[in-house]
Amino acid sequence: MTPSVLRGRGGRATGGPGERAENDGVTANVWHERRPVAGPDDLRERWRERSAAGGWSLPGDWWTPAVETVVTAACGAPGLAEACARLGAARGRAGVGLGQTLDDLGALFAELRWPDPPLSLVRCAAEGWAEAGLSGAPTDTCEDPLTGLLSAAYLRSRLAEVYRAGAAPGHALVLVDLTGGPEPWRRLARAIVVAHDLREVFRRGETLAMVDPARAAVLGAAGSRLDDDVRALRDLLGRTLADADDPRPEPLFESERFLIRVQRLPANSTTALALLES
Repeated sequence: MTPSVLRGRGGRATGGPGERAENDGVTANVWHERRPVAGPDDLRERWRERSAAGGWSLPGDWWTPAVETVVTAACGAPGLAEACARLGAARGRAGVGLGQTLDDLGALFAELRWPDPPLSLVRCAAEGWAEAGLSGAPTDTCEDPLTGLLSAAYLRSRLAEVYRAGAAPGHALVLVDLTGGPEPWRRLARAIVVAHDLREVFRRGETLAMVDPARAAVLGAAGSRLDDDVRALRDLLGRTLADADDPRPEPLFESERFLIRVQRLPANSTTALALLES
């Protein structure tokens, strides 16, 4: 089910399972469908196990008081949006990257049978992470701090390595382009969702990078497996960025579309680098 976007103080979405909230005179229902759970303890343990299986790198540091707030809200208490913001802030203060923070949150959504990222909650978690963690983000990392994907500079270095090794004929670039949005938070939310979907689909050591706020790129081995992954990505993005059946009064990605291109690496690295900008 697609959530409604509700703005609270400071523009943050509010609401929890089954809540109703006022938004400039519009009343919207939020979160009516979720997986039945025995209670917060049951949900917490299943969430922990799924997150660990998905690659959480710090099993001893997974629990935080914000986790309790999230599972309590997910089981019916009010304030799920604020709980996600608190979780994002806790992860940011602990030095957990945004990519891993959102993967962990995705493990919770999977346990609740929300297969597509609930975008208003993703936004809250990202805002909480940014407020708490971005200012202290390490400067020696190759990751884009907002999406958890690798930086454009790292992708350019990887391309140079591929060409030096003479491996360019066996590689391809997948370029994901999105139309621009006027509001910074919309651009951030869109980039975060695309990054999440890229990590869901490409799991065989490909280089996943954010070239700019409107373009992501994947460098991987060319062939039928890459073609299959591109088809899966197109379907997944079609769901997570679609708004045709969106009941929200203000769709998060209204009128936004995406384009996926697959380009075999050209004969020289200069042309390949130009593909990132074209």
